[in-house]
Amino acid sequence: MKSRFSKEEFTRLLRFVENINEERILGIYLNEIKYGFGVVSRGNQKYILRQLDSLVQTMYNKQNILFDPVTVKEIRKKSGLSLTKLAEKLDIKNKNSARQIIYTYETGAHRPKNPPQGETSIKYLAWLKEQDYNPFNLWELRDIIPQ
Repeated sequence: MKSRFSKEEFTRLLRFVENINEERILGIYLNEIKYGFGVVSRGNQKYILRQLDSLVQTMYNKQNILFDPVTVKEIRKKSGLSLTKLAEKLDIKNKNSARQIIYTYETGAHRPKNPPQGETSIKYLAWLKEQDYNPFNLWELRDIIPQ
């Protein structure tokens, strides 16, 4: 049996429901999981669970904007940067570790904290803001970037 949603469609659903009230969002997720979870691949099941976890965490933190792994990967690729080149551009001391952290953000395995912590997260979110993507509505990154 074919899955109802691809990862891209599921991400679009996420973006669509961002502005709907929290109970409706949770209802939509639970309904989609109820009807589609058993027929998707194990990889898609893990992806759905990560997204659901992100939604619950977002609701708990009263944040209305989600960090979208698909979007941040698209931004990096459109900028013509590999993970290694982006780590170099961000001038992060441990480039290999930075590359791995950014990779986990782009795959959805991990999400940066709000407010961001650690050199890689802070500089990466500052760079994303320069690319007109500001998932945590950070205004003054200089207030959190160590000098």
